[in-house]
Amino acid sequence: MKQLWIALGNPLRGDDGAAHHAVELASPGPDIAVRHETQLTPELAVLIAGAGTVVFVDAAVSGKPGIREAGEPDGRIGLTHHLTPESLVRLARELFGFRGRAFVCAVPGE
Repeated sequence: MKQLWIALGNPLRGDDGAAHHAVELASPGPDIAVRHETQLTPELAVLIAGAGTVVFVDAAVSGKPGIREAGEPDGRIGLTHHLTPESLVRLARELFGFRGRAFVCAVPGE
């Protein structure tokens, strides 16, 4: 798979579901796999490793929409069922050899 888009948030909680709506509006093409998740979990690392580019789409918590590259996480990665995009990408790199690029796209919501 060339691209993996991961829409994050709970669609039942108003603006927290903005990412799911944004991904549906974008109408991904045949080279793009889409996942709808309420939170990031370690199990997603293997899917990330199979992609060339990963885009995490999430509601803009700070109110500032935009796109940024997912950098390195601060500190150690805890294996919990709540990860940041950065820690999940690191997990995919270290465990499964992911060599692609990863981005975080913050979409506005209200």
